[in-house]
Amino acid sequence: MAFGIKQVNHPTPQRIALLFDILASACGIISAWMATASFISHTVSDAVGSALSGLVIPLLLLFKRFYGVDIKAGITEVPIEDVKVMIDKK
Repeated sequence: MAFGIKQVNHPTPQRIALLFDILASACGIISAWMATASFISHTVSDAVGSALSGLVIPLLLLFKRFYGVDIKAGITEVPIEDVKVMIDKK
């Protein structure tokens, strides 16, 4: 597994995608929770919540595409149990 801009068009490993999705979800939950917690001041919750929602979550979702696995050329069949995501061709 490699990391870099050249990996964007390669499939992302499932464990990396799951890890980044969990981290993004946790940031969203923390951001929403901080807005409702009465013991956290609004100045802190506004700043941290905005940073999490507007910066960290999008970066996590973007950077997971930078991890990729090179696929061997010539593979024409993949077992269905190994397929996690497919492109819906019209």
